[in-house]
Amino acid sequence: MAEIRDATSDDAGQICTIYNHYINNTVISFEETPVTIEEMQ
Repeated sequence: MAEIRDATSDDAGQICTIYNHYINNTVISFEETPVTIEEMQ
């Protein structure tokens, strides 16, 4: 069974991978450049 938990700063790299995919390949986000791990933290 999957566990749902709050995100932590340790998750920033994986979150960036997911989020930056949409920045680079879709028009879903208002971001124009990929976010860094530091920004995501």
